[in-house]
Formats: sequence, C-alpha cells, structure tokens
Amino acid sequence: MNPPEKRTPIVARVVLGLVSAVALVAVVWAFVALRWLHGLLSLYTAILLAPLLYCFCRRGAALWRDGFRRAPKSEGWRLYGWTLLVFVSLTVLFYSLELWRGKRAYANLQREVEAQGGSLELKAVIPPPVPDDQNFCATPLLAAMMDYDSAVPPVMEERIRWRDPTALQRIEALRLPELKREETGHRRTSRAPSSSWLRAERIDLAAWQRTFASHTNFPASNPPRSPAEDVVTALSKFDQDFAELHAASQRPAARWALHYQDGWFSVLGLEARFQHLRSMAYVLKLRAVAAVSAGRSEGALQDVKLMWRLADSMKEEPYFSAHYFRNELLLLSLQPVWEGLAARAWSDGQLAEMQARLDPYDALASWQTAVRGETFQLMSLCRQVGDIFSWKTIRTRYRELMPDAAIVGYVAAWLLYPSGWTYQDQVYLYRFCERELAASRLAEHSVSSHRGLTRAEIPVDPFAMIFVLPKLREMFKDQSYFEFVRSSLQQARLACALERHRLAQGDFPATLDALVPRFLDKLPLAPDGNGLLLGYRRTADGQFLLHPAGMTNVSERFEKKNARHTRYHRLGNTDGVWRYPTK
Repeated sequence: MNPPEKRTPIVARVVLGLVSAVALVAVVWAFVALRWLHGLLSLYTAILLAPLLYCFCRRGAALWRDGFRRAPKSEGWRLYGWTLLVFVSLTVLFYSLELWRGKRAYANLQREVEAQGGSLELKAVIPPPVPDDQNFCATPLLAAMMDYDSAVPPVMEERIRWRDPTALQRIEALRLPELKREETGHRRTSRAPSSSWLRAERIDLAAWQRTFASHTNFPASNPPRSPAEDVVTALSKFDQDFAELHAASQRPAARWALHYQDGWFSVLGLEARFQHLRSMAYVLKLRAVAAVSAGRSEGALQDVKLMWRLADSMKEEPYFSAHYFRNELLLLSLQPVWEGLAARAWSDGQLAEMQARLDPYDALASWQTAVRGETFQLMSLCRQVGDIFSWKTIRTRYRELMPDAAIVGYVAAWLLYPSGWTYQDQVYLYRFCERELAASRLAEHSVSSHRGLTRAEIPVDPFAMIFVLPKLREMFKDQSYFEFVRSSLQQARLACALERHRLAQGDFPATLDALVPRFLDKLPLAPDGNGLLLGYRRTADGQFLLHPAGMTNVSERFEKKNARHTRYHRLGNTDGVWRYPTK
C-alpha cells in the first residue's frame, strides 16, 4: 500500500497566497507611484526570498558539518538551482526595470522641456560663438590659455597637453615675484598684495619697491625714486602684454574657447586658466594702485577697467567655479578704486565712468546662470558615465595606463552600475535645480540648505546621494556670497558718488538722499526691495562709513573681532564696512 501523499498545510498555503497577492498588488500600484517603487520592491522581495535563503543556509550548514563527504541529494540540487535562478532573475529584473524607469522618466522630461522651447543638452547653456575679430578672448595672450589637447576621460596624469609651450611660458611669466615673509608679515611668502580694502589697508608699495630692487629681471629706476614710481617702472616689464589686452578689450564681445565638446571634462582647463588670470589680476591691481599713487590716475583707471573686462568675460559660462572666480576678480579690482578714493585722486569724469561700470552687476542673474550651468554640466557627466566605464575604454586606454588592480575597479563599475541610473540622475538633477531656483530668494539661505530632504528629493542612485547631492546643496547655499559681491560693488559705486558730491560741494552730504538725482539716479535697494541696501554716516575726521543697512555699532576702525569669514578667502575676513584709513 502506498504511503499517503504529504500535502502542504492549508495555513501555509493561505499565508503564501496572501503574501504573493499583496506583493503583486503592491508592485502594480508602485508602477503608478514611482517614487515608492524601490522601497516596496525591496520589502516584498525580502519577504519572498527569506524562506528560500533560510533553507539554502541550512543545507549549506549541514554539508559543512558533514565535511562535504556526501553529495547533496536531488532535492538539494534543485534547491540550489532554484535559488540561483531566482537571484539571476531578480538581478535581470532589477537592471531592466531601472533602465526602463530611467528612459521613461528622461523621455517624459525631454518632451516637457522641448514643449517649452528648451533642451536638455549641454548646448542649451553654452554661449553662442563669436567671430575672432569681435572676440576679446581671441587675442593671442588669452587664446593661448585654451590652446591644449585634452584626454577624455582623463586617466592618471594624462589630463591636458599644451600645444604651444612658448605661448604658455609667456603667460606664466606674467606674474609678480614672491614677497618675502618679512615683507608680508606672515609666515610664508606671497605673490599677491596681502593688504585689502576690506580691512581698510593700503598696499605697502615700499615693500614692493624693495622686492623689485632685489630682482634683476625687472626694470629699475636709476636713481631710485618714490615707491609708487619705482613699482610703476618695475611693472613696465609687462607693458607690451597689457597693451595687447587693452587693445583687445575694445572688441564688443567676449567668449573663451573652452572645450565644450569634452562635456563635463571641459572643466579640466578651467583651473589652469584661473591660475593664470589670478596672477594677471594681481599684477594689474598692483600696477593700478602704484599708478594712482604716482598721480597717473588715467592709466590706473584703464587697468581697473581691464580687470572688469576680464571678469565679465566669464559671466555667461556654465560653470559655478567660473562665476565664483569672476566675483573674486571684481572684489580684487576694488582695491585701486578704494585707494584712489582714499587719496582723493580721481577726477569727476573718472568717478562717473566707474559709477556707470559698477552698476550693472546682477547678483541674482549671475547666481542663477552659475547654478543652471553647473546642473547641465552634471547632467552631461551622467551621459558620459557610459563612455568612462565602457569596455572599449577599459580595453584601449586604461589597460595601458593603469595598474591591474585599478582596472578591476573599472570593470566592476562597468558590470555592476545600472545604466538606468544615469537617466534617473539627469532627471533628478534637472528637477532639483528647477525646484530650488523657483524657491530661492537672494540674501536668504535656500530652504533646502537647512531643512531635511523629502523622499522625492532623495536620488535613487546611492552614488549621487553621496557625491552629487552635497555639491548641489552647497551651490544653493552659496547665493548669499553673490549678494556680498553686489553689496561691495554698490558700496564702491556710492563712494564714487559721494566723492563727486565732495568735489562739487566741498563736503560729503548729511544723507544719501542728497546724491539723487545729480550724482546718482537712485539709491540701491535691499534684495527684497524693502528699504535701502546700505547705511551711511559721516565721521569726525571728514570721511564717511558705508555699511549694510540695519548694522549697529559700526566702528570707524576695522576690528578683527568684528570680522567674519568670506568665501573669497584670498581677500581675508571683513566686517562689511567701507571705510578709509584713519588719519
């Protein structure tokens, strides 16, 4: 007589059926509410796999205890086979689902943006081409900064290769000598004038006179004259270079020949350009300060205007770092303006010209351009991930230039990273930028910089969560630094108007209202439009103070204890007050 067939208990069958039904309903519902898909799939996949994994582990433990002396029975082999099949199926399902979700979300976004006349490609934020004869940046001295070949993607030390070493040497020679430690007052040498108008400090021209005298490769006066005259003479070494830039600055447009075809990797050439332009700006700043101190205010004004032209040449670029550096150049340019005002060396016409030039800076537009451009750059990087980790790139480039251990990492990334995440990351980046730009208010930290993230604001890609999201939040927190630059430029603009009033009336006005309309069309307002941007009062020594509106206990001297850190660390700390050295 055959033994009775073993049947699964009714309770177990009911429980298994309910779990399967709930899992099926949850998955279908999750396809409608995509933001919850990953969490629910993970939960029910774990529920379904738990019994299978439990049995698998028990079988494996039994074999281990037996020393693998007995081969698994047919039931055991079936268990292992089904376990492997389930894992392979789930893996294929996961990668296929991620790819489908990514392409679907990206296609929906693309249709939405194109319906509004926009594009998701990097070209949407790239400045239009400019003919060389109208392009300030096409002059040989500046064009050489972009004359390089780049490796995309970069591997090891293979980043950029300069095509014309002679032109590069000319650019690198355009810098100040090192100011010795005893001259800087710091523990290290410096190629930059360390004094700053932010702390009401004049540049020590006597220290630079001694520095140039100790270098034989700079022209020298014979016999020595005043510090200002000797510094002007020493810096005449660069007259030919700056004459070229002054002539090119008359061209109506400016566009750097950045390697936009490299996508996100076009940033490789930015840092070298920043270093060269920063060195050039330090020379221009010192040259303008020396010229205005030597009574050559017109030459000083031309150098200041050249600094502004260099800064504005980057205002349309889709890089946050370019706008940050532009702000730094603008703040550097205020040193000769401030020193000329302190010495009362500018004429009315020169002051009016500087006023007009200082007004157009739009902090909000600059910040929005920077953020939008950086977002599109990151989206471009997502599209390039496939090229970076492709088998063709690994086989043709990495194998020759990288050790085997590093190649293993790239192969693992190529095999394991879901390609669908690159599409989802692009959608996430665009939506994050769109949402935060709409909610942003200048001079106030973005809401996202302090509040916790909602589920919809958390990227699916864990790499984006770790490496990209902090950068995004930092960008949206940086908007106040753009407003700091606007406030500083408006301080300089008001100071020019006040000096024009003094030249015309013999004294500074009692209030800022006296400047309108003769010396100023209108007073600068706070970012929210409520009230004035700056406060003003005269001092006992015949000068004045300009400070942020609402600031109390404004000291006539700069005090370090009242200073705060600025993002533009090369300029030092400041308390936000425009003041002149006390007599």
